[in-house]
Amino acid sequence: MKGSRILIVEDERITALDIKYRLEDSGYVVTGIASSGEDAIESAKETKPDLVLMDIMIEGDMDGAQAALHVHDRFRIPVIFLTAYADEDTLRKAKIAEPFGYILKPFEDKDLQTNIEITLYKHRAEQELKEKEAWVSAILKNMADAVIATDVSGTIRHMNPTAEILTGWKESDAVGKPLFGIFRISTANDEMIIDLVQKVLENGVFKGGNNEDLFLSREHLKVPVSITGTSIKNDRNEVIGIVYVFADVTAQKQEKEDLLNAKLSAEAANNSKSEFLANMSHELRTPLTSIIGFSDILLEETFGEINEKQHKFLENVSSSSKHLLDLINSILDLSKVEAGKMQISYEYFNVFDVISEIKAIVLPLALKKDISLDIRIDPTMNNMRADKLKFRQIMYNLASNAIKFANHRGHVSIEGSLSGNLAQFRVKDDGIGISKTDQPKIFNPFTQVDSSGVRRYEGTGLGLALVKKFVELHGGHVWVESEPGKGSVFSFTIPYDGVPA
Repeated sequence: MKGSRILIVEDERITALDIKYRLEDSGYVVTGIASSGEDAIESAKETKPDLVLMDIMIEGDMDGAQAALHVHDRFRIPVIFLTAYADEDTLRKAKIAEPFGYILKPFEDKDLQTNIEITLYKHRAEQELKEKEAWVSAILKNMADAVIATDVSGTIRHMNPTAEILTGWKESDAVGKPLFGIFRISTANDEMIIDLVQKVLENGVFKGGNNEDLFLSREHLKVPVSITGTSIKNDRNEVIGIVYVFADVTAQKQEKEDLLNAKLSAEAANNSKSEFLANMSHELRTPLTSIIGFSDILLEETFGEINEKQHKFLENVSSSSKHLLDLINSILDLSKVEAGKMQISYEYFNVFDVISEIKAIVLPLALKKDISLDIRIDPTMNNMRADKLKFRQIMYNLASNAIKFANHRGHVSIEGSLSGNLAQFRVKDDGIGISKTDQPKIFNPFTQVDSSGVRRYEGTGLGLALVKKFVELHGGHVWVESEPGKGSVFSFTIPYDGVPA
């Protein structure tokens, strides 16, 4: 290459100058002229030439062959020998030094230039290859995963340090041995020994790693591994070897087992809680029903007149008992849903008729606050297929919730529309509204959001939680849109024909 820097080592001054001029005429840069082996080494160290032209038979304690070895080994600089001798002894010395070229004196400029260019090209190619090899070696050495490379017969050619640790074999001991001799993969129950070499040769790749593959180390320890085997191909697409990358997945396997055990424990605890709540609810409902029944009978003065004070106390007993019964029924329903025991009983019904029933039930609540109640239902929604009782409870919970939080002399609307097979319902109020931060919580059990910071509204905190559960049981979705002081809109969708999309 023109401009390449060359050091001349020649003890005959006239010859050295002649070579210098010829090189400069050809476009090269001469970094210096050394007349001994020692001078050559020092000059190479200081000037760092691209190439050294070295006379083998230089004077001094160190001949050219010895100097060439030092220059190449210490500085990685290629050397071309110049000599007037071609005898056996000279050639033997030259071979030991492994020069990149050998030129007999006298020589033509063309021969010199050709040797220089070939040497520079060859050296550059070798350096690039060594850099790539060093880069690959560094990657393999520092990989967290273990790597083993074999030839096509399964004989080990390389192991990285991680593979040494996992297998218990040093690379120096393992190289040259068959893979099967030091690296055995079997299924978890030892039913099958996997022939990794054959797997890769047949399919081009092998992938394990389902935590069922076990590796047997040199110390006879069974280690769960994730493993991949891939064929190595040359430029002609011929398979020349196989590389295996594998990792100890003991920690991942243990983590997976821990997560599974935690999930099972949580499910068991949740089922126990649900069963406890269900049992307690059943135990409490019977006496509560009796209390409500007897209170109502006394209020009707079936057994004689009661005074105003007694009437007030009995109304409190009846009202509180009914509130508690509603809470128990809600807890029972919620526990059934969480335990996966709540069933959906599909039937066909007219949506308007059901919502009209809901209006009749909640109207007294609305009249107490002088709230207008408006219903707008798509007339085509006259044959919806869903669980009628649960749909009624969804609508009752949303309507009573809207009335509860609506302003005095306010407005509540219930809307229903049909889009394809999707029935959508909206319950809107003009009440206190809900902040963005509180909206994600409102469908959680026992949650009631009140912007005043004081609990002014009655309720169990289970109504909206049951709405969400019942809507989802139908394969639907529920959400809220609201701003503080601007009211709220609760919406939900369910399949009109009972079949989720």
